[in-house]
Amino acid sequence: MSNYITIGMDLGNRKHTVCALDQTGNVLWRKDVANTPEALKPFFEENAGATVAMETGLCCRWVSALAKSCGCDALVGNARKLAAIWQSKQKNDENDALLIAELARASRRLFHPVELRDDERHEMVQLIELREVAVSQRTQAVNSVRGLCKAHGVFIPKCDASCFHKVAADAIPDGMAWKFKPMLRHLKEVAATIKRYDAMLEEYAQKHFKEEVELLQTAPGVGPITSCAFVAHMADPKRFGRARDAGAYFGLTPGQDKSGDKDAPKHITKTGSAAVT
Repeated sequence: MSNYITIGMDLGNRKHTVCALDQTGNVLWRKDVANTPEALKPFFEENAGATVAMETGLCCRWVSALAKSCGCDALVGNARKLAAIWQSKQKNDENDALLIAELARASRRLFHPVELRDDERHEMVQLIELREVAVSQRTQAVNSVRGLCKAHGVFIPKCDASCFHKVAADAIPDGMAWKFKPMLRHLKEVAATIKRYDAMLEEYAQKHFKEEVELLQTAPGVGPITSCAFVAHMADPKRFGRARDAGAYFGLTPGQDKSGDKDAPKHITKTGSAAVT
């Protein structure tokens, strides 16, 4: 069992900078640990019983899961709300690890801990993000082709993005077509990729979240992609005491700037997932 209360980890791509505090808040030691399961597992086992604090990021999911499996109390703080860290005037890995440890030790509530998604929802989020990459590529390519054609006085008719490569091929004159053919072939492939991800998402949702997505799709304008995104990012809906609390979770409530007699109106916060909002 560890004899100190908190370990702060500043997560990195190649290594994690670590700072350990004792029960009175004094620094016991600092070190770097390689960002590999082989290096982290014995480190966590050696410090079983300690609270291991880190910010949300690309590695936090598997690192925190490994820490828990080794007997540590893993605490993942919402990086968006830890302004004391990313606004620091003395920002470096060592200071960040120390500040993470101090914030987590001072108050779990002020560290803004998050509840990470379960494996099924995490898989669906990744499918949505991969699909979004293909959609972004298509949007950029379609806009580029339209703009370049306009420079020659050629205006491609409005159409659904999924069939743009067909409409553009018919609209572009033969004398110009040679330079657009590779891009139109690429757009055809991207459209097929998006279609495959749509099918994968629908199949995965039917397997793991059939009841939830079908219920959401009874609402007007809600299709498979929107329902999948909502279910995946919502995680456990039982966390919310009221239905309107879900809107705040997705950043669909106005911000607040009230002090004394001042109560300035604010736009919605948009702090939730962009895939849903």
